[in-house]
Amino acid sequence: MRQYIDALMKTLGLKNDIFGGTLVQIVSFQKLQIEPADQSLFSTMMSKCLATIVTVLERQYSRYFQLNVTEQLATEIRSARCDNIDAQAVMDMFSAAKKLLSQLNPLCQTLRS
Repeated sequence: MRQYIDALMKTLGLKNDIFGGTLVQIVSFQKLQIEPADQSLFSTMMSKCLATIVTVLERQYSRYFQLNVTEQLATEIRSARCDNIDAQAVMDMFSAAKKLLSQLNPLCQTLRS
């Protein structure tokens, strides 16, 4: 996300999300990629928004980012269940978004025809 703070206008032309997945080109999403009338205001608002997101993520997950994973620890946790409430909440959000996009994609194809 940090890379986009310094190159905000590039975000308007992205074809992939921050995880590498292809962004579905639906009408409402295409509207969000239109170049703003006031680029200065857009840059100010978006850079502050992205910087705040990065700050919150770093604060919430700082101990995980700083964790020293030794080979022994990696071996021990390889078989552990991923039963983390935060991870589950994030995965549920992505699943819901993916499901919504899969439902909207055929609708958009129909509207384009």
